[in-house]
Amino acid sequence: MRQILQAIRSQIQYTIILPYLALTVVVMLAGASLALLLVSRDLQERFDNQLLQVHAITRESLSNHEQSNLSFLYQVAFAPENTNTNTPPVATAIATRDVANLKKALSPYYQYNIRRGDWVFDRLIAVDTSGKALVDWQRDDKDPNNKRIESTDTDLSGVELVQRVLRGEQNGDVDKFSALIEFLSSKDHFYFTVVPVRSGDKIVGGLIVAARLNRLMGSLQQQSQSVVTAFYAPNGLTLATTLEPATPGTDPEVLIVPTGGLKELDIPKNTLDLLASNDSNDRPTLMTVPINNREYQFFYSTLRVGNQQVGYYSVALARRYVVNPILVTRWGIIGIAGALAVGIVLLGYVISRRITRPLQSLVRTAEAVTQGKLEQRSEIASVGNEFGTLAQAFNQMTEHLLRLYHTSRDLNQTLDIAGVLDVTSSATQSFVPGTAALALLAEPDGWCYRVGKHAAAPLSTLSNRIAAANPADLAVLSAEALDKPLIIESVPALQPELGERAQQGSALLTRLVVQDQFLGLLLFVHPDVNAFSENNLPSLRAVANMAVSVLHNAALYTRVQRDASERQAILESIADGVVVCDNHQQIVMANQAAIALLQLHNWQNQPIRLRDLPLQRVAANGELFGNDKGSEHYQLGEQTLALSRAPVVGDDSMTLGEVIVLHDLSDEVALSQAKTAFIATISHELRTPLTPIFMNLDLLLRGLGGPLNEDQSDIIKQVRKRASDINDIAQKATLIASIESNVLTIDLRPQDIHVAVDAALTPLLPSFNAKGITVRKALPADLPPVLADRELLTLTFSQLLDNARRFTQQGEVTISAHTVDGQLQVDIADTGIGISPEAQELLFRRFQRVEGNSSPERGGGLGLAITRQVVERQGGRVWVSSTLGQGSVFSFVLPYADEHAIALAQSDSIATT
Repeated sequence: MRQILQAIRSQIQYTIILPYLALTVVVMLAGASLALLLVSRDLQERFDNQLLQVHAITRESLSNHEQSNLSFLYQVAFAPENTNTNTPPVATAIATRDVANLKKALSPYYQYNIRRGDWVFDRLIAVDTSGKALVDWQRDDKDPNNKRIESTDTDLSGVELVQRVLRGEQNGDVDKFSALIEFLSSKDHFYFTVVPVRSGDKIVGGLIVAARLNRLMGSLQQQSQSVVTAFYAPNGLTLATTLEPATPGTDPEVLIVPTGGLKELDIPKNTLDLLASNDSNDRPTLMTVPINNREYQFFYSTLRVGNQQVGYYSVALARRYVVNPILVTRWGIIGIAGALAVGIVLLGYVISRRITRPLQSLVRTAEAVTQGKLEQRSEIASVGNEFGTLAQAFNQMTEHLLRLYHTSRDLNQTLDIAGVLDVTSSATQSFVPGTAALALLAEPDGWCYRVGKHAAAPLSTLSNRIAAANPADLAVLSAEALDKPLIIESVPALQPELGERAQQGSALLTRLVVQDQFLGLLLFVHPDVNAFSENNLPSLRAVANMAVSVLHNAALYTRVQRDASERQAILESIADGVVVCDNHQQIVMANQAAIALLQLHNWQNQPIRLRDLPLQRVAANGELFGNDKGSEHYQLGEQTLALSRAPVVGDDSMTLGEVIVLHDLSDEVALSQAKTAFIATISHELRTPLTPIFMNLDLLLRGLGGPLNEDQSDIIKQVRKRASDINDIAQKATLIASIESNVLTIDLRPQDIHVAVDAALTPLLPSFNAKGITVRKALPADLPPVLADRELLTLTFSQLLDNARRFTQQGEVTISAHTVDGQLQVDIADTGIGISPEAQELLFRRFQRVEGNSSPERGGGLGLAITRQVVERQGGRVWVSSTLGQGSVFSFVLPYADEHAIALAQSDSIATT
C-alpha cells in the first residue's frame, strides 16, 4: 500500500485526477437511477424485436427449404439418360415402371443429397399415376452412416395432394404442392413436397421429397436461435416440437415436454381466431405460455405453401431476461456507474496530460537516447515556455552525439586512406563549414601528403606528393608530445606549399600516434584565419581521435594490399600453376596458370577444396615422368599433372597451409603413350612367330624329325632358350603397353552407394546448375552395400554423370538403384539427345564418339571405355539403353558385399588395368 501511495504522490497526473474521482461517486448515483428507468422500458421492446427477428429467420429458412425441395425434385424429374451407366431418364423409368433402372437413376441423387449439411432431406418417393410407390427410400436416423431404409408397400393413392398433382391440377400458377403428412408405418410426421413427372406432355407419375419434422425443426431452431420451435395441425393440435421427452437424470437446463404432454402446447381457440384475423392484416400474434414453471413468449404464424394453409408453426424465447428486475437493476447500475467513472477519469486524464505531456516527452526522449536511439528528438521544442527551451537544448546535444556516431560508423566501414579522409572532412564540415582534412604520413621516402578522393582542386594536387625535405616545424611537431590538437594561425608559416593551396588559412594539427609510435599528422585546414577556436575544438578533437586509429588501420590495409598485389604479380609471372591452400585444403590463392589447368571458375566467390577437384592419383613411372622426385602425379581429364607440395609456416612455427606447384605433363604423357603403342605393336609382331617356333623346337627335341646327336640337341636347346628370352621381353613389353605406364590396385571392400554418389555428384553440381539441369536422386535408404573399390566406384559415377551432363541440354538427370538377382543395379537416366542403336554397339570402345552430336562438350571417346574396364574388373557389367530424341539410361551392376564375396576379395590381391 505504501508503494502505491508513493507512486501516486510521485506522479503529477495522479495529483490532478484524484479530485475528479470524488466527483465520479456523485455522478454515478444519479446516473444509475436514470439508467435503470431507461433499461426497464426498452428491454421489453428489444425482446419483442428479437422474437420478431427469430420468426423472420424461421420463415425465411422454411422458404429456403421449400426452394431446395423444388430444386432437387425438378433436377431429378428432368434427369436425362446416363450413357455411362446405361441408365434411362427418370421420367422414362417411371412411365415404364422399370423399378430397377429407376433405382439406378435415383441412387446418385439420393446418395449425394442425403449427406448434405445445408438441407434437411430424409425421404424420397417415386409414385406411378395411381399413387403407388415405385421407390421409397428414407434415412435411418439410428445409423450414423445414414443407412438407407427401403419400403415396398407405400401407397399414397389416398393422399389428396398427391392425387391433385397426378391429375395435373395446379396450386395457383404452379403444379407442385407441399404439406405436413404422417406415415402410418412409422408414426413420424414429415414436411413433404410433391411434383409431377412428365414424359412429353403426359404426367407419368410423381416425385416426393420429405423431411422429418423433428430434424427440420432442429435445423430451423439452429438457424434462428429460437429456444422452442413447434409445428401444429390446421386445427391447432401440436404435431411436433423441439422439446425433449423427460427422462431420468435429464439436465435441468434442457427444455423438456410438459408433464401434461404436447396437448399443453396446443393453440387455444381464441388464439386460432386471433391468428385468422392477424393473418389478414399481417400483425404478429404473441402469447406467453408457461412450460415447467418457466415462462416463454411464443410467436405464432400460419404455415402457408403458395396460397394454401397447411398448418401453423411457432417460435419462442424465454422471458426470464425480462421479468428479472433484480438482474436488470444490478447490471444497469454497474453499467451506468462504470460509464460515468470512465468518463470522469478520461476527462481528468486529458487535463493532466495537457500539463504533464511536455515533461513526459522529454523523459521518453532521454530514455531513448540512453538506449542508443540517437535519432530520437523531442517534439515540444516549439513550445514557447521553459519546457520548449529545455527541449531545444536537449535536441542540440543529441544532434551532436548523432553526428559523432555517424562519423564513427562511417570511419569503421572505410578501409582506404582517401575514404577515411573524405569521411573526416565531411564530419568536420558539420562543425566548421569549409574545413578540409588531409594527412602527412611518414613514408620510407619521406613525408607524403594524402588527401581524400573528393578534395577541392587546390588540395587535390597534393595527393601522394612528398613534402619538402625535413621541414623544420614539422620535425619539431613530430618530436613534441602534443596532448591535444595544436591550432596553427598561419598555414604558410608551417608549410609554404600547403599554405599556398590552403589559401593562406589556418590549420589544426593532431599527431598520429599508435602504441607510442609516431606515424604522421592529421591536419584540418580552413581558408579563413582564426577559423578554429576553443568553442569548436572539443568536437574537432573528438573527430580527430576517432580518425587516428582508423587512419592507421587504413595505412596498414594499403600496405597489405600493395604487398598482396606484388605477390600476385610474382605468381602470375610463373609459367607453372601455383595454388595456395589453407589447413582445410580450401584454395585461397591461385595464378592464372593454375586456374586454367584446374578449371577453377569463380573460385573467389565459391569455396573450392583441392580434394574436391576430380584429380585421379596415378603412379609415377620414371621413364614416363622423368626423375621428378618428391612430386605426385594426377590425372585431370586428359591432362597429367605433377604436383609438388611445400608447407606454409608462420612466424610462430605454426603450419598455415601449403603451396602446391602444378606442372602439366600432358605432352610427355602423349609421347610416352605413342611410344607404348609402338612397343605394343612390336611386341605383338614378335610374339606371333614365336608360337610356331616353340612348337617346332619342341617337336625336334622330342625326336619327331629323327634322332639328334648331342651337339644337335644342345644347339636346339640354345635356340629355344634364346626364343624364350625373346618371348619374355615381348610379354614385358605387352604388359607395359596394356597398363599404359600405370599399375592399378583394386581394393574391394563394402561400399555405400549413397556416399559414392555424393562424392561424385558434389564437384559436378555447379556444372549441372550452370546448364539448368536438375539432378534427382531416387535412391532407397536401405540399399545394401556393394563389393567395390571406393575410388573406382566414385570414378564410375563421375564418368557417367559427366557424360549425362555433356549430352543433356535441358531437363533432368535421375540416379536410381534397385536390387536384382543378388546384385545392385544403378541407373543414370538423362533427357538428352539419345543414341542410335548402331552407335550403342561401339559406345564403350576407345576413341568412339556419337556421330552427329552437336554438343559443345564432346569428350575424347575414352570415358565410357574406362568405365567399362573399371566396372568389369570389379565383378560387374555396364550397358546402355537409349531412344533418339528421348534421352539415355546408362546402367551397371555390382555384386553385394556378402560374407562370401568379402572373403574371396580379401584372399586375392588384384592388380589390373
